[in-house]
Amino acid sequence: MKTYIAKFFVLAAISLAVGVNSTRALGATYTVGVPPHNTPKQGAELFQGLLVFMLDTAVPGDEITVCDALNQKLVTRFVIPEGKLFQANAKARAQRLAAPMTALKQFLLTEHSYPAELAGVIALPQFLDFAATQLRRPDQPLRVVILASPFYMDGSGEGACSMDTAVPSDAHLTAEQQYSPFGCALRKRNLSGVAVHYAYLNAKFLNDYHQERITRFWALYCQQAGGVLATFCADAAIAFQRAKENIQQPCVAAQLDSSDKKIEMRQVVRRGVITSQVVTNLVGRVATTSTVPRVVTSTTVVETNIPALNRPPVAEPIMVQTTNPLAPPVVLPVTMAVTNPPSPEIVKLAEAFPVKATTNKLVVGIAWSADVDLDLWVRANPAAAELYYNNKSTREGRYLHDWRKRNLGVDYEYVELNPREAVDVAEVGAWVNYYQGSASPIRGVVVVIYEGLSYFGEFTLAAPGGNRSGEKDKREQSRYWMRLNLAELIKSGNKLSPIEVTR
Repeated sequence: MKTYIAKFFVLAAISLAVGVNSTRALGATYTVGVPPHNTPKQGAELFQGLLVFMLDTAVPGDEITVCDALNQKLVTRFVIPEGKLFQANAKARAQRLAAPMTALKQFLLTEHSYPAELAGVIALPQFLDFAATQLRRPDQPLRVVILASPFYMDGSGEGACSMDTAVPSDAHLTAEQQYSPFGCALRKRNLSGVAVHYAYLNAKFLNDYHQERITRFWALYCQQAGGVLATFCADAAIAFQRAKENIQQPCVAAQLDSSDKKIEMRQVVRRGVITSQVVTNLVGRVATTSTVPRVVTSTTVVETNIPALNRPPVAEPIMVQTTNPLAPPVVLPVTMAVTNPPSPEIVKLAEAFPVKATTNKLVVGIAWSADVDLDLWVRANPAAAELYYNNKSTREGRYLHDWRKRNLGVDYEYVELNPREAVDVAEVGAWVNYYQGSASPIRGVVVVIYEGLSYFGEFTLAAPGGNRSGEKDKREQSRYWMRLNLAELIKSGNKLSPIEVTR
Protein backbone atom coordinates (compact mmCIF):
# COMPACT_ATOMS: atom_id res chain seq x y z
CA MET A 1 0.00 0.00 0.00
CA LYS A 2 2.81 2.41 0.92
CA THR A 3 4.55 1.61 -2.35
CA TYR A 4 1.33 2.28 -4.28
CA ILE A 5 0.77 5.60 -2.51
CA ALA A 6 4.36 6.66 -3.16
CA LYS A 7 4.02 5.82 -6.85
CA PHE A 8 0.72 7.74 -6.95
CA PHE A 9 2.36 10.88 -5.57
CA VAL A 10 5.30 10.56 -7.96
CA LEU A 11 2.96 10.25 -10.94
CA ALA A 12 0.87 13.15 -9.69
CA ALA A 13 3.97 15.31 -9.33
CA ILE A 14 5.10 14.38 -12.85
CA SER A 15 1.63 15.12 -14.21
CA LEU A 16 1.62 18.48 -12.45
CA ALA A 17 5.06 19.33 -13.80
CA VAL A 18 4.01 18.33 -17.31
CA GLY A 19 0.88 20.44 -16.94
CA VAL A 20 2.88 23.45 -15.81
CA ASN A 21 5.41 23.03 -18.58
CA SER A 22 2.66 22.60 -21.15
CA THR A 23 1.02 25.80 -19.98
CA ARG A 24 4.40 27.57 -19.92
CA ALA A 25 5.19 26.30 -23.36
CA LEU A 26 2.22 28.28 -24.66
CA GLY A 27 3.99 31.50 -23.74
CA ALA A 28 6.15 33.13 -26.39
CA THR A 29 9.59 34.67 -25.93
CA TYR A 30 9.99 38.26 -27.11
CA THR A 31 12.96 40.59 -27.11
CA VAL A 32 12.11 44.26 -27.62
CA GLY A 33 14.83 46.67 -28.74
CA VAL A 34 14.38 50.36 -27.98
CA PRO A 35 16.71 53.36 -28.37
CA PRO A 36 18.25 55.02 -25.30
CA HIS A 37 18.00 58.53 -26.78
CA ASN A 38 14.48 59.83 -27.31
CA THR A 39 12.60 63.09 -27.28
CA PRO A 40 10.10 63.35 -24.39
CA LYS A 41 7.23 62.79 -26.80
CA GLN A 42 8.84 59.75 -28.41
CA GLY A 43 9.81 58.28 -25.04
CA ALA A 44 6.21 58.61 -23.85
CA GLU A 45 4.92 56.96 -27.03
CA LEU A 46 7.35 54.06 -26.62
CA PHE A 47 6.34 53.60 -23.00
CA GLN A 48 2.63 53.67 -23.89
CA GLY A 49 3.09 51.16 -26.73
CA LEU A 50 4.98 48.72 -24.52
CA LEU A 51 2.40 49.01 -21.73
CA VAL A 52 -0.45 48.22 -24.13
CA PHE A 53 1.41 45.13 -25.32
CA MET A 54 2.26 43.87 -21.84
CA LEU A 55 -1.03 44.64 -20.14
CA ASP A 56 -3.41 43.84 -22.96
CA THR A 57 -1.93 42.13 -26.05
CA ALA A 58 0.51 39.60 -24.58
CA VAL A 59 -0.85 36.37 -23.12
CA PRO A 60 -0.10 34.74 -19.74
CA GLY A 61 3.23 32.96 -19.81
CA ASP A 62 4.86 35.31 -22.32
CA GLU A 63 8.38 36.50 -21.52
CA ILE A 64 9.26 39.99 -22.74
CA THR A 65 12.82 41.26 -22.43
CA VAL A 66 13.35 44.96 -23.11
CA CYS A 67 16.83 46.11 -24.10
CA ASP A 68 18.84 49.20 -24.92
CA ALA A 69 19.40 48.29 -28.56
CA LEU A 70 22.14 50.84 -29.14
CA ASN A 71 24.42 49.68 -26.32
CA GLN A 72 23.17 46.04 -26.06
CA LYS A 73 22.13 46.28 -22.42
CA LEU A 74 19.23 44.75 -20.53
CA VAL A 75 16.64 47.29 -19.34
CA THR A 76 14.08 45.01 -17.70
CA ARG A 77 12.18 41.76 -18.14
CA PHE A 78 8.47 41.04 -17.89
CA VAL A 79 6.87 37.63 -17.39
CA ILE A 80 3.13 37.87 -17.89
CA PRO A 81 1.65 36.06 -14.84
CA GLU A 82 -0.41 32.96 -15.48
CA GLY A 83 -3.82 32.20 -14.13
CA LYS A 84 -7.40 33.23 -14.86
CA LEU A 85 -7.02 36.48 -12.93
CA PHE A 86 -4.47 37.76 -15.46
CA GLN A 87 -6.19 36.59 -18.66
CA ALA A 88 -7.81 39.94 -19.51
CA ASN A 89 -7.15 42.07 -16.49
CA ALA A 90 -4.76 44.97 -17.17
CA LYS A 91 -5.05 46.26 -13.61
CA ALA A 92 -4.05 42.92 -12.08
CA ARG A 93 -1.11 42.63 -14.47
CA ALA A 94 0.02 46.17 -13.70
CA GLN A 95 0.03 45.46 -9.98
CA ARG A 96 2.06 42.29 -10.42
CA LEU A 97 4.48 43.91 -12.88
CA ALA A 98 4.95 47.20 -11.02
CA ALA A 99 8.73 46.81 -10.53
CA PRO A 100 9.72 46.17 -14.19
CA MET A 101 7.25 48.87 -15.30
CA THR A 102 9.03 51.38 -13.07
CA ALA A 103 12.42 50.39 -14.52
CA LEU A 104 11.05 50.77 -18.07
CA LYS A 105 9.53 54.16 -17.32
CA GLN A 106 12.77 55.42 -15.83
CA PHE A 107 14.75 54.30 -18.89
CA LEU A 108 12.39 55.81 -21.47
CA LEU A 109 11.23 58.98 -19.74
CA THR A 110 14.36 60.22 -17.95
CA GLU A 111 15.67 63.22 -19.89
CA HIS A 112 19.36 63.47 -20.68
CA SER A 113 21.54 65.15 -23.29
CA TYR A 114 22.65 63.35 -26.44
CA PRO A 115 23.74 64.25 -29.99
CA ALA A 116 20.73 65.15 -32.12
CA GLU A 117 21.70 62.66 -34.83
CA LEU A 118 21.36 59.79 -32.33
CA ALA A 119 17.69 60.42 -31.54
CA GLY A 120 15.87 57.10 -31.90
CA VAL A 121 18.98 55.33 -33.20
CA ILE A 122 20.00 51.75 -32.47
CA ALA A 123 22.74 49.43 -33.76
CA LEU A 124 20.59 46.78 -35.41
CA PRO A 125 23.26 44.22 -36.46
CA GLN A 126 24.91 44.26 -33.06
CA PHE A 127 21.58 44.15 -31.22
CA LEU A 128 20.31 41.19 -33.23
CA ASP A 129 23.55 39.34 -32.47
CA PHE A 130 23.07 40.14 -28.77
CA ALA A 131 19.42 39.05 -28.74
CA ALA A 132 20.00 35.83 -30.66
CA THR A 133 23.15 34.65 -28.90
CA GLN A 134 22.90 36.07 -25.37
CA LEU A 135 19.19 36.39 -24.56
CA ARG A 136 17.78 33.03 -25.60
CA ARG A 137 18.47 29.39 -25.03
CA PRO A 138 20.11 27.44 -27.88
CA ASP A 139 17.69 26.83 -30.78
CA GLN A 140 14.85 28.60 -28.96
CA PRO A 141 12.49 30.46 -31.33
CA LEU A 142 12.58 34.19 -30.72
CA ARG A 143 10.36 37.07 -31.75
CA VAL A 144 12.27 40.36 -31.90
CA VAL A 145 10.35 43.63 -31.93
CA ILE A 146 12.27 46.78 -32.86
CA LEU A 147 10.93 50.25 -32.03
CA ALA A 148 13.53 52.65 -33.41
CA SER A 149 14.78 54.70 -36.33
CA PRO A 150 15.17 52.61 -39.51
CA PHE A 151 18.62 54.09 -40.13
CA TYR A 152 21.93 52.69 -38.97
CA MET A 153 24.11 55.67 -38.01
CA ASP A 154 27.87 55.27 -38.06
CA GLY A 155 29.39 56.40 -34.76
CA SER A 156 32.95 56.45 -36.08
CA GLY A 157 32.83 60.18 -36.66
CA GLU A 158 33.23 59.75 -40.42
CA GLY A 159 29.61 58.73 -41.01
CA ALA A 160 30.87 56.27 -43.62
CA CYS A 161 28.04 53.76 -43.14
CA SER A 162 25.21 56.06 -42.07
CA MET A 163 21.92 55.34 -43.79
CA ASP A 164 20.03 58.62 -43.42
CA THR A 165 21.06 59.69 -46.93
CA ALA A 166 22.52 56.48 -48.36
CA VAL A 167 21.99 52.74 -48.74
CA PRO A 168 24.69 50.05 -48.46
CA SER A 169 25.52 47.96 -51.50
CA ASP A 170 24.84 44.21 -51.39
CA ALA A 171 28.59 43.61 -51.10
CA HIS A 172 28.37 44.70 -47.45
CA LEU A 173 26.24 41.65 -46.69
CA THR A 174 28.70 39.09 -48.02
CA ALA A 175 31.73 40.67 -46.33
CA GLU A 176 33.23 39.91 -42.93
CA GLN A 177 32.51 42.24 -40.04
CA GLN A 178 36.02 43.72 -40.10
CA TYR A 179 35.15 45.24 -43.48
CA SER A 180 31.52 46.21 -42.84
CA PRO A 181 29.23 46.45 -39.80
CA PHE A 182 26.62 44.69 -41.97
CA GLY A 183 28.90 41.78 -42.87
CA CYS A 184 27.17 38.40 -42.61
CA ALA A 185 29.98 36.10 -43.73
CA LEU A 186 30.40 34.91 -40.13
CA ARG A 187 26.76 35.42 -39.11
CA LYS A 188 25.14 32.82 -41.36
CA ARG A 189 23.12 31.13 -38.61
CA ASN A 190 23.04 33.78 -35.90
CA LEU A 191 19.36 34.55 -36.49
CA SER A 192 18.18 30.99 -37.05
CA GLY A 193 14.67 30.80 -35.59
CA VAL A 194 14.43 34.59 -35.21
CA ALA A 195 11.57 36.65 -36.68
CA VAL A 196 12.13 40.41 -36.66
CA HIS A 197 9.22 42.85 -36.48
CA TYR A 198 10.47 46.39 -37.09
CA ALA A 199 8.37 49.47 -36.31
CA TYR A 200 10.36 52.49 -37.45
CA LEU A 201 9.98 55.78 -35.60
CA ASN A 202 9.99 59.27 -37.06
CA ALA A 203 11.40 57.97 -40.32
CA LYS A 204 12.79 60.72 -42.53
CA PHE A 205 13.14 58.79 -45.77
CA LEU A 206 14.30 61.08 -48.55
CA ASN A 207 11.79 59.58 -50.97
CA ASP A 208 9.99 56.34 -51.86
CA TYR A 209 13.14 54.91 -53.40
CA HIS A 210 15.07 55.45 -50.17
CA GLN A 211 12.34 53.68 -48.19
CA GLU A 212 12.19 50.77 -50.61
CA ARG A 213 15.99 50.31 -50.57
CA ILE A 214 16.19 50.42 -46.76
CA THR A 215 13.35 47.90 -46.49
CA ARG A 216 15.08 45.61 -48.97
CA PHE A 217 18.47 45.92 -47.26
CA TRP A 218 17.22 44.98 -43.78
CA ALA A 219 15.21 42.11 -45.27
CA LEU A 220 18.38 40.82 -46.95
CA TYR A 221 20.42 41.32 -43.78
CA CYS A 222 18.04 39.15 -41.73
CA GLN A 223 17.95 36.60 -44.54
CA GLN A 224 21.73 36.38 -44.81
CA ALA A 225 22.03 35.90 -41.03
CA GLY A 226 19.51 33.04 -41.09
CA GLY A 227 16.42 34.89 -39.87
CA VAL A 228 13.49 36.75 -41.39
CA LEU A 229 12.29 40.36 -41.44
CA ALA A 230 8.58 39.70 -41.01
CA THR A 231 7.43 43.29 -40.45
CA PHE A 232 8.72 46.71 -41.47
CA CYS A 233 6.19 49.46 -40.88
CA ALA A 234 5.57 52.74 -39.07
CA ASP A 235 3.08 51.41 -36.50
CA ALA A 236 4.23 49.79 -33.24
CA ALA A 237 0.78 48.24 -32.67
CA ILE A 238 1.00 46.43 -36.01
CA ALA A 239 4.51 45.16 -35.24
CA PHE A 240 3.41 43.82 -31.84
CA GLN A 241 0.27 42.21 -33.29
CA ARG A 242 2.20 40.47 -36.06
CA ALA A 243 4.76 39.31 -33.50
CA LYS A 244 1.94 37.90 -31.38
CA GLU A 245 0.52 36.09 -34.42
CA ASN A 246 4.02 34.69 -35.01
CA ILE A 247 4.17 35.84 -38.62
CA GLN A 248 7.33 34.35 -40.10
CA GLN A 249 6.93 35.17 -43.76
CA PRO A 250 9.27 37.87 -45.13
CA CYS A 251 7.54 41.23 -45.49
CA VAL A 252 9.18 41.71 -48.89
CA ALA A 253 10.65 39.28 -51.39
CA ALA A 254 14.26 40.30 -52.00
CA GLN A 255 17.23 38.50 -53.51
CA LEU A 256 20.91 39.22 -53.02
CA ASP A 257 22.67 40.52 -56.13
CA SER A 258 25.77 38.34 -56.37
CA SER A 259 27.25 40.61 -59.05
CA ASP A 260 27.27 43.59 -56.68
CA LYS A 261 30.90 43.37 -55.55
CA LYS A 262 31.75 46.85 -54.25
CA ILE A 263 31.52 47.66 -50.54
CA GLU A 264 30.14 51.17 -50.78
CA MET A 265 27.36 53.49 -49.60
CA ARG A 266 25.11 54.66 -52.40
CA GLN A 267 23.81 58.16 -51.92
CA VAL A 268 20.15 59.04 -52.34
CA VAL A 269 19.03 62.59 -53.09
CA ARG A 270 15.65 64.20 -52.55
CA ARG A 271 15.04 65.28 -56.12
CA GLY A 272 15.02 63.07 -59.18
CA VAL A 273 18.11 62.65 -61.33
CA ILE A 274 17.55 63.47 -65.00
CA THR A 275 17.77 59.93 -66.32
CA SER A 276 15.77 56.91 -67.30
CA GLN A 277 17.23 54.48 -64.81
CA VAL A 278 17.02 50.72 -64.93
CA VAL A 279 16.94 49.79 -61.24
CA THR A 280 18.16 46.30 -60.36
CA ASN A 281 17.34 44.21 -57.29
CA LEU A 282 13.68 45.21 -57.07
CA VAL A 283 11.74 43.99 -54.06
CA GLY A 284 8.53 42.06 -54.44
CA ARG A 285 5.38 42.05 -52.39
CA VAL A 286 4.18 39.15 -50.28
CA ALA A 287 0.42 38.76 -50.23
CA THR A 288 0.03 38.50 -46.47
CA THR A 289 1.92 41.70 -45.65
CA SER A 290 -0.62 44.32 -46.60
CA THR A 291 0.15 46.25 -43.44
CA VAL A 292 3.69 46.99 -44.59
CA PRO A 293 3.86 50.52 -46.06
CA ARG A 294 3.71 50.82 -49.82
CA VAL A 295 7.14 50.93 -51.40
CA VAL A 296 7.60 52.31 -54.89
CA THR A 297 10.66 52.12 -57.10
CA SER A 298 11.57 55.57 -58.37
CA THR A 299 14.50 57.12 -60.23
CA THR A 300 15.82 59.28 -57.42
CA VAL A 301 19.13 57.64 -56.60
CA VAL A 302 22.67 58.78 -57.02
CA GLU A 303 25.37 56.28 -56.13
CA THR A 304 28.65 57.14 -54.44
CA ASN A 305 31.15 55.06 -52.56
CA ILE A 306 33.59 55.01 -49.70
CA PRO A 307 37.28 54.47 -50.48
CA ALA A 308 38.13 50.98 -51.71
CA LEU A 309 41.35 49.09 -51.18
CA ASN A 310 42.11 48.37 -54.82
CA ARG A 311 40.75 48.44 -58.33
CA PRO A 312 39.42 44.94 -59.12
CA PRO A 313 38.95 44.16 -62.83
CA VAL A 314 35.16 43.94 -62.76
CA ALA A 315 32.49 45.92 -64.56
CA GLU A 316 30.12 48.26 -62.76
CA PRO A 317 27.00 46.33 -61.72
CA ILE A 318 24.53 49.13 -62.50
CA MET A 319 24.42 50.70 -65.92
CA VAL A 320 22.13 53.55 -66.89
CA GLN A 321 20.92 54.86 -70.22
CA THR A 322 20.76 58.64 -70.20
CA THR A 323 17.69 60.25 -71.75
CA ASN A 324 19.32 63.68 -71.96
CA PRO A 325 22.68 63.18 -73.71
CA LEU A 326 24.87 66.21 -74.12
CA ALA A 327 24.47 67.90 -77.44
CA PRO A 328 27.87 68.18 -79.19
CA PRO A 329 27.48 71.84 -80.28
CA VAL A 330 27.24 73.21 -76.74
CA VAL A 331 30.19 71.32 -75.24
CA LEU A 332 33.21 73.46 -74.39
CA PRO A 333 36.49 72.60 -72.66
CA VAL A 334 36.52 73.73 -69.05
CA THR A 335 39.81 75.45 -69.63
CA MET A 336 37.83 78.05 -71.60
CA ALA A 337 35.64 80.64 -69.93
CA VAL A 338 31.99 79.82 -70.50
CA THR A 339 30.39 82.98 -71.84
CA ASN A 340 27.11 81.64 -73.20
CA PRO A 341 24.27 80.55 -70.90
CA PRO A 342 24.46 76.75 -70.34
CA SER A 343 21.72 74.49 -71.65
CA PRO A 344 18.93 73.46 -69.21
CA GLU A 345 20.09 69.83 -69.46
CA ILE A 346 23.56 70.76 -68.23
CA VAL A 347 22.12 72.76 -65.34
CA LYS A 348 19.94 69.83 -64.25
CA LEU A 349 22.82 67.40 -64.47
CA ALA A 350 24.99 69.71 -62.36
CA GLU A 351 22.19 70.03 -59.80
CA ALA A 352 22.33 66.25 -59.30
CA PHE A 353 25.81 66.45 -57.77
CA PRO A 354 25.64 64.26 -54.63
CA VAL A 355 27.55 66.57 -52.25
CA LYS A 356 25.99 69.66 -50.73
CA ALA A 357 27.88 72.94 -50.96
CA THR A 358 29.52 73.92 -47.67
CA THR A 359 31.84 76.74 -46.72
CA ASN A 360 34.70 74.50 -45.56
CA LYS A 361 34.98 72.02 -48.38
CA LEU A 362 36.43 71.88 -51.90
CA VAL A 363 35.03 69.09 -54.08
CA VAL A 364 35.72 68.27 -57.73
CA GLY A 365 33.57 65.81 -59.69
CA ILE A 366 33.17 64.62 -63.28
CA ALA A 367 30.50 62.74 -65.23
CA TRP A 368 30.56 61.70 -68.89
CA SER A 369 28.19 60.33 -71.53
CA ALA A 370 30.26 57.81 -73.53
CA ASP A 371 30.60 54.16 -72.53
CA VAL A 372 34.30 54.48 -71.68
CA ASP A 373 36.49 54.68 -68.57
CA LEU A 374 37.70 58.13 -67.55
CA ASP A 375 39.63 58.82 -64.36
CA LEU A 376 39.83 61.92 -62.21
CA TRP A 377 43.21 62.85 -60.70
CA VAL A 378 43.39 65.63 -58.09
CA ARG A 379 46.32 67.05 -56.12
CA ALA A 380 45.62 69.60 -53.36
CA ASN A 381 48.92 71.39 -53.98
CA PRO A 382 52.22 70.70 -55.80
CA ALA A 383 53.71 68.98 -52.72
CA ALA A 384 50.68 66.76 -51.97
CA ALA A 385 50.12 63.16 -52.99
CA GLU A 386 47.72 62.76 -55.90
CA LEU A 387 44.25 61.31 -55.28
CA TYR A 388 43.06 58.84 -57.92
CA TYR A 389 41.71 55.27 -58.24
CA ASN A 390 44.82 53.64 -56.71
CA ASN A 391 45.34 56.23 -53.96
CA LYS A 392 41.91 56.92 -52.50
CA SER A 393 42.76 58.47 -49.15
CA THR A 394 45.48 60.92 -48.14
CA ARG A 395 46.00 63.59 -45.55
CA GLU A 396 44.57 66.11 -48.00
CA GLY A 397 41.34 64.27 -48.90
CA ARG A 398 39.67 61.23 -50.41
CA TYR A 399 38.65 59.90 -53.81
CA LEU A 400 35.14 58.48 -54.30
CA HIS A 401 33.69 56.07 -56.82
CA ASP A 402 35.88 54.85 -59.64
CA TRP A 403 33.29 54.76 -62.43
CA ARG A 404 34.44 52.70 -65.40
CA LYS A 405 31.42 53.25 -67.61
CA ARG A 406 29.21 56.19 -68.50
CA ASN A 407 27.84 57.83 -65.37
CA LEU A 408 26.20 60.97 -66.69
CA GLY A 409 22.84 61.48 -65.00
CA VAL A 410 23.54 58.79 -62.41
CA ASP A 411 26.53 59.81 -60.33
CA TYR A 412 29.87 61.63 -60.32
CA GLU A 413 33.41 60.38 -59.88
CA TYR A 414 34.71 62.93 -57.41
CA VAL A 415 37.34 63.99 -54.89
CA GLU A 416 36.72 65.73 -51.58
CA LEU A 417 39.59 67.75 -50.16
CA ASN A 418 39.90 67.79 -46.39
CA PRO A 419 38.34 70.95 -44.91
CA ARG A 420 40.92 70.87 -42.11
CA GLU A 421 43.70 71.49 -44.63
CA ALA A 422 44.07 74.96 -46.13
CA VAL A 423 43.33 74.82 -49.87
CA ASP A 424 44.24 77.45 -52.44
CA VAL A 425 42.16 76.75 -55.55
CA ALA A 426 44.88 78.22 -57.75
CA GLU A 427 47.27 75.49 -56.55
CA VAL A 428 44.89 72.56 -56.96
CA GLY A 429 45.84 70.33 -59.85
CA ALA A 430 42.88 68.51 -61.43
CA TRP A 431 43.10 66.24 -64.45
CA VAL A 432 40.95 63.86 -66.48
CA ASN A 433 42.64 60.82 -68.04
CA TYR A 434 41.11 58.75 -70.84
CA TYR A 435 41.89 55.37 -69.29
CA GLN A 436 40.14 52.85 -71.55
CA GLY A 437 37.73 52.81 -74.49
CA SER A 438 37.54 53.68 -78.17
CA ALA A 439 34.88 56.39 -78.50
CA SER A 440 35.91 59.90 -79.52
CA PRO A 441 35.39 62.67 -78.66
CA ILE A 442 34.35 62.25 -75.02
CA ARG A 443 32.10 64.93 -73.54
CA GLY A 444 31.17 65.49 -69.94
CA VAL A 445 30.32 67.77 -67.05
CA VAL A 446 32.56 68.96 -64.22
CA VAL A 447 31.26 70.35 -60.92
CA VAL A 448 33.36 72.23 -58.35
CA ILE A 449 32.23 73.12 -54.83
CA TYR A 450 34.21 76.02 -53.42
CA GLU A 451 33.55 78.44 -50.54
CA GLY A 452 29.91 77.46 -50.16
CA LEU A 453 28.96 77.63 -53.85
CA SER A 454 28.73 75.03 -56.61
CA TYR A 455 30.19 75.83 -60.05
CA PHE A 456 29.92 73.77 -63.21
CA GLY A 457 31.15 73.53 -66.77
CA GLU A 458 31.60 71.13 -69.67
CA PHE A 459 34.67 69.39 -71.05
CA THR A 460 35.76 67.51 -74.16
CA LEU A 461 38.54 64.91 -74.58
CA ALA A 462 39.43 64.34 -78.23
CA ALA A 463 41.84 61.37 -77.86
CA PRO A 464 40.95 58.34 -80.06
CA GLY A 465 41.06 55.89 -77.13
CA GLY A 466 42.42 55.19 -73.68
CA ASN A 467 46.06 54.93 -72.63
CA ARG A 468 45.62 53.35 -69.16
CA SER A 469 47.09 56.30 -67.26
CA GLY A 470 50.15 56.49 -69.48
CA GLU A 471 52.15 59.66 -70.06
CA LYS A 472 51.55 60.90 -66.51
CA ASP A 473 54.85 62.74 -66.52
CA LYS A 474 54.06 64.66 -69.72
CA ARG A 475 50.33 65.08 -69.35
CA GLU A 476 50.50 68.76 -70.32
CA GLN A 477 51.41 67.68 -73.87
CA SER A 478 49.34 64.45 -73.97
CA ARG A 479 46.01 64.29 -75.80
CA TYR A 480 44.94 61.52 -73.36
CA TRP A 481 44.97 63.99 -70.47
CA MET A 482 43.00 67.16 -69.89
CA ARG A 483 43.66 69.75 -67.23
CA LEU A 484 40.61 71.11 -65.40
CA ASN A 485 41.38 74.73 -64.67
CA LEU A 486 39.32 75.15 -61.51
CA ALA A 487 40.16 78.80 -60.94
CA GLU A 488 39.03 79.68 -64.48
CA LEU A 489 35.89 77.59 -64.10
CA ILE A 490 34.96 79.45 -60.91
CA LYS A 491 35.44 82.78 -62.70
CA SER A 492 33.12 81.66 -65.51
CA GLY A 493 30.06 82.51 -63.45
CA ASN A 494 28.10 79.30 -64.00
CA LYS A 495 27.05 78.51 -60.48
CA LEU A 496 24.19 77.00 -58.54
CA SER A 497 22.73 78.46 -55.39
CA PRO A 498 23.44 76.50 -52.18
CA ILE A 499 19.74 75.69 -51.89
CA GLU A 500 19.67 73.92 -55.24
CA VAL A 501 22.56 71.61 -54.42
CA THR A 502 21.46 70.69 -50.91
CA ARG A 503 20.49 67.06 -50.49
